[in-house]
Amino acid sequence: MKHLLLLIILLGSFSCQTFSKWMGRSPSAETPRSAKHYIFTIHGLAGDATTFGDMLPVLKNHLEYIDPKYEVVTQTFMYSTGRMDADVPQFIESFEKFLADYFASHSLEKNDKISIVSHSQGGLVTTLWYAKSIAGTNQRQIEIADKVKTIVTLGTPFWGSGMAHIINDKLPFEWMQNLVYKIMAVGKLEVRDMSLASNKIFDFFRAKAMSKYEQLNSPYMLNISGVAPAAPKSRRLNIGDRWESDKVVHVPSTRLGFYFYSDSITQYITEKVSSTVELKDFNYSQYFSHEPEFKLVETTHTTMGETLGMAVIPYKCIDAGQCDQPTYAPVLTHLSRCEAQENSCDQHRYKFMRARLYKDDQSFGSTTQTVLKNQMRTFQLSFNLQLPKDFVPPKDLFKTKGIAKYIKVNYKHGPKESKNRDAGDDEDALVNREYPFQDYRIQLGRYKEWGSRVAKHFQDTNQVNVQLTGNVKPTDAYWNQTRINPGDWADKNFPVTVTVDIPGLKPRTVTMPLRPTYTTFVELNLEK
Repeated sequence: MKHLLLLIILLGSFSCQTFSKWMGRSPSAETPRSAKHYIFTIHGLAGDATTFGDMLPVLKNHLEYIDPKYEVVTQTFMYSTGRMDADVPQFIESFEKFLADYFASHSLEKNDKISIVSHSQGGLVTTLWYAKSIAGTNQRQIEIADKVKTIVTLGTPFWGSGMAHIINDKLPFEWMQNLVYKIMAVGKLEVRDMSLASNKIFDFFRAKAMSKYEQLNSPYMLNISGVAPAAPKSRRLNIGDRWESDKVVHVPSTRLGFYFYSDSITQYITEKVSSTVELKDFNYSQYFSHEPEFKLVETTHTTMGETLGMAVIPYKCIDAGQCDQPTYAPVLTHLSRCEAQENSCDQHRYKFMRARLYKDDQSFGSTTQTVLKNQMRTFQLSFNLQLPKDFVPPKDLFKTKGIAKYIKVNYKHGPKESKNRDAGDDEDALVNREYPFQDYRIQLGRYKEWGSRVAKHFQDTNQVNVQLTGNVKPTDAYWNQTRINPGDWADKNFPVTVTVDIPGLKPRTVTMPLRPTYTTFVELNLEK
């Protein structure tokens, strides 16, 4: 037995030496590194130190291999997720203190840089921390934020999570909620703020629509969204051949850029608001000065059975040729910035590494991305309706059956009238549109799917938040996984006209752009 153990140790030692030589990582052969690349990971709700698996040591190995300039320094940020009284603003304060303490003992030099990789709720902590720091007055946080060059978010529910919605809004009794909080180790305020159409989410995007953050020098961001494999139920819900979510967060919710129209902005600029909003009135917010990159990965939000969650990188990925975790390749590519003009990478090593990671897709993942994006049909539509003071909205507006009663699709928009009938209150709202070269059908909300139609009233501000998960598809398309959508489907905006008609208030008609994998946000000030 002792001899066998000695043999295993010797073989392991030989394998490590061989791999180190193959990677060109022999310490004596390396030139001194002149700068540091700090990489921080931030877990999500109910996450911990195991959330990212061996991502950090694998990244350190590969980044130092392909870039001779930087020494990679890694660290995981832990925060108190699961406390009943803790929320994202508190987590941001914890992150601020963590960074201040960390860089009190790690001096940031001129050429040093910082990257942040965050999962789920951790992406909200990252994004809001950066926005707060760069626009704030804390000089130390500004200096640290200025060093952040790249950010990666994995399955971050920028527009909310369907799972949080079920826990916060659908469980009928408080004791049921408390039981779920305890079993899942999640906090009440965390779940509330990440539920669909929450006030925190809508206030965040209202502020962003009216802000000028995009004019600031800002990091390069990558939003990674998971899409689950095909499921029979997806066809019954008229979604398509796969869940357009990672089983926790819908694809459009994970994208930070969004289309928007705001009465407040229009009134500030023109001093006049029209009763009818047209396509030309919409803008696009990419949040940062650089448009966030967006990648689709076939994976789940967290580990399910034999399927590793999107953030978990196994140690076997240290051999890039053996790495079958699809999340890792885009993360490494983004953090390396080897294709940027200012890079200091060894291009031969970089191309060698990419070829091993994308061995099944010689176009370095672009073919896979094209197929996945053209299969996507889901979008989100979010309304923030500001009601007049003392106006009491109808109670049935906040029931699934009642939302379609007051937010109505105009079935006569476009070159020809729709051929289908008006949908009833308890049916999916469907409308045909004549699109160049292709008829298509738009679906606003799915009656049988929890979270596809949500309306909430916030009495302190007397505003109503409405969020619809929608779907666009060719009218004659058969739901077949091998059939992608016609033309450049993922690059098209599909117009749809909706009328908000609440008794006692002036109707407002909005023609808006809808686009698969995006969210369209509409802010209206309704009048009596």
